Amino acid sequence: ALDQDIPPLDQDIPAPEQDIPALKQDIPALDQDIPALEQDIPPLDQDIPALEQDIPALKQDIPALDQDIPPLDQDIPALEQDIPALKQDIPALDQDIPALEQDIPAL
Repeated sequence: ALDQDIPPLDQDIPAPEQDIPALKQDIPALDQDIPALEQDIPPLDQDIPALEQDIPALKQDIPALDQDIPPLDQDIPALEQDIPALKQDIPALDQDIPALEQDIPAL
């Protein structure tokens, strides 16, 4: 079965090789981006300790959040039933937009 996969995979090889000249043209522009990206690293490195301090508190929140999921899951079918009616309201609401936009300067 694997032997059958090889010929189709071999057919994919020329396409990437055709992309090489265009990719080589992208290199100078990407090289120009490197200094700016390197300048971004130190401020991001400074954020790491504070983020690491947040992890324990966030982990403590997980059980409470996990308890919230089942009631929310129960709401989904009712909300999904509301979707068709809400979609029917959209054209009427769209018609209200010009009048509301005229009211903005007065506000």
